[in-house]
Amino acid sequence: MRIILSMILLMGYLNGQSQDYKISMSEVRQPITFKSYNIINVIDGRKDKTTIGFVQKGMANKKVNAVFSNGLNTEVYSYVKRSLPLNLEIKPIVVRVNYLKISELTRASSERAFVKLGIDFLIKQDTTYLLLLNSKSSIESKGLDVTKQHPENIALAIKKCFEKLDKIDLDSLDLDMLSAVLADDSVSAEQKFDLSQYSGLQQRPKKGVYKTFEEFLSNQPLETDFDLEVEPRTTKGWEGTFSSILRYPGSKRKMKNVWGFSDGISRHIFHQGDYFKIEITDDGVHFVGYDEMDFSSTSMAGFMGGAIGAGIASAAVVSTAKKNKVTYKINLEEAGTIEPQDSE
Repeated sequence: MRIILSMILLMGYLNGQSQDYKISMSEVRQPITFKSYNIINVIDGRKDKTTIGFVQKGMANKKVNAVFSNGLNTEVYSYVKRSLPLNLEIKPIVVRVNYLKISELTRASSERAFVKLGIDFLIKQDTTYLLLLNSKSSIESKGLDVTKQHPENIALAIKKCFEKLDKIDLDSLDLDMLSAVLADDSVSAEQKFDLSQYSGLQQRPKKGVYKTFEEFLSNQPLETDFDLEVEPRTTKGWEGTFSSILRYPGSKRKMKNVWGFSDGISRHIFHQGDYFKIEITDDGVHFVGYDEMDFSSTSMAGFMGGAIGAGIASAAVVSTAKKNKVTYKINLEEAGTIEPQDSE
């Protein structure tokens, strides 16, 4: 019995070691919109074109780089062309993908899949591109095995971006009011990030709870009434810092589904189960938090030891992560994607 179990575990481990996980949009039949467009091209304007994120494979949920089967340009363009009504009589539009990232998060009993997408809709005029609309979207789904959900999630993210384009009347559009972005031969070049374009971050933070990244970015928290409790952190290396707890006014119930908050003096982000102070400098937006928590091992522990084994493994992951300080970057260009920079 032990030999059979070992072979099963070994096969699951080996299955999670493949170099790349390929994603295809060919089977997706999600309609984008009923409005007709003339999409003539999709351009890959991402800074990192080597991957579109990661998935978790095998019984050990090993992280594996994800790529499109036929490249981003071909996969996205083919999907858009077959999912949109065509109208050759209207202005030709180019879709430039500035970022596309998929990821997965494993908990003891469930998984989550994420997609973050940012695209520019451009109108081609001779050798110049005019910026029609910058659109961003994010999708989250849940399940026991979410890896196969990514193609549909990517399609939904594209759909959400096009829904914003639907609100523009292309027939009466004055092209002189649009800004030229880049010449034809360099339209996919990297775009420099300029913090000064985010006016909300230049202002004194308004007190309130950020339910979304957009509320943080605009300095417009919709929920302003909350109770704040602070507790000193006791883990070695975190002395002199505090954990924050947000509660509904006059209640012991903790606030959930929170991106972050401001006490009217500083901004804080919720990450890895705790709140951390956000620092805004000329180099960008950062915070120091716990190390990344990889719960992939808890699936194996749950398989071997049931719920108790999974619980013990999860607690060990959290404890290990809290011992390390990691600087994270909040990528404002990519809808608040959080990227680890270095450990202290």
